[in-house]
Amino acid sequence: MKNFLFLLIFCLGIFSLSAQEFSYGITGGMNGYDIATKDGPYSSAYDPYKNFNIGVFGGYQFSDYFGVKARLLYNISGEEYSILNGYGYYSKFKIDLKTIQFMPHAKFDVNGDYGKGFYLLAGPRLSLVTGADAENGADAKDFYNSTNFGIQFGFGVDFLKHFSIELFGDYGFTNILADETETTANTAGAYALLSIDIGSFLN
Repeated sequence: MKNFLFLLIFCLGIFSLSAQEFSYGITGGMNGYDIATKDGPYSSAYDPYKNFNIGVFGGYQFSDYFGVKARLLYNISGEEYSILNGYGYYSKFKIDLKTIQFMPHAKFDVNGDYGKGFYLLAGPRLSLVTGADAENGADAKDFYNSTNFGIQFGFGVDFLKHFSIELFGDYGFTNILADETETTANTAGAYALLSIDIGSFLN
């Protein structure tokens, strides 16, 4: 967590030295997803009441219509897994999963006035597993692959000059579980984020 906070401060410092075409700030919200498992003994579920993310974003405007917007998020989510034991019933266990997620998106402003109004977003998502805590206190990080990838598409709206709300879908196309589990697990879900453009307060 300390390394992530240092990275946040570093990113904000870089963006604060940038030109007018750059935007930067803080962002956070929630995400929810479904975990589809196959080819193994594990089944899974997602805890929608135990998740949040917070981080920073940076953007660059290429034209009145096009730009890029990248986010670096620290995410905590709750997952529940079941495994069929030798007696023919499922035993359950819960894991608090912690990841750092990098999301570079292409941004298309529909009305041709960049940074004002409705826009579309599309791009990849990279997740790095930084921790996984089982409910009994055990370290479950080895239960997961250390990295996984997804693709995202959605939309957002800028309002009141300093704020934006975004909603985008996410499909994880790589296996999130380690090979040792003999189970393939992919995710599909959505993010809802609120961003505050710090640079707009300073300009």
